[in-house]
Amino acid sequence: HLGLKHPDMVRQVITLGSPFGVAHGHRTRADSTFERFRIIHARPQIAPDRSRLADALTVPSTSLFSKMDGVVPWRACLGEETEMHQNVEVRCSHLGFGFDPATIWCVADRLAQPADDWQRFTPPARLRRLYKHIG
Repeated sequence: HLGLKHPDMVRQVITLGSPFGVAHGHRTRADSTFERFRIIHARPQIAPDRSRLADALTVPSTSLFSKMDGVVPWRACLGEETEMHQNVEVRCSHLGFGFDPATIWCVADRLAQPADDWQRFTPPARLRRLYKHIG
């Protein structure tokens, strides 16, 4: 959301199993839990417009997704492949993104890049087997 609203304040966007391609709710396995805690969610007028989250960002972005996610549909985590956006498939559960070695390596690689020279992710040869799809 900040990458869309304030691109001048954001260097890049990295998402981990984030269903930004879902324009409105009721499309994930987390829907019932989401509804149960609706009272503590941000008011609709200040929550991000999910339909805009699928739009192309003006800052570099990397979407990590997993077909084994189990919570969100993996296709909802994909952005359009462009010079400024890349989709990277890893093998982990939704809750495993924060612990998965392939995810951690990719995020570290993304964060280590110079702000003015974003490059697409290419894993080292010895780690390529950890990644299924690198767009």
